[in-house]
Amino acid sequence: FGQDYRAANNFGPSCFYESFERTVARAKINYSDVDHILATLPSKKLWKYGQETFEQKYGITPDKWYGNVSKIGYAGASSVIIALDEMLATQILKPNQLLVSIIFESSKWMIGGFILKYL
Repeated sequence: FGQDYRAANNFGPSCFYESFERTVARAKINYSDVDHILATLPSKKLWKYGQETFEQKYGITPDKWYGNVSKIGYAGASSVIIALDEMLATQILKPNQLLVSIIFESSKWMIGGFILKYL
């Protein structure tokens, strides 16, 4: 099975945003309460587009985004665990901050996520 990168770039963003909106709505939090977005996106194009769209749609600025794909490469869903460890080790994520993570797996079209309040 091959991955359809064109489809990932064309349809992935809307899936990503819908997942984020559902996750936040289910937790009954406001977009303005989000301190960090931890995202694993497989391309720089999706990353840049995601940051721009999140700022326009939700008021979440690019400085709130964290990811490690540019440093370690795309490691799939495990990228989020590695990135979370980096955020904790470097104290980017601080007590009482709220992190929303959306994980995009484009080869199987699965999206998952979680919300973390660091205590």
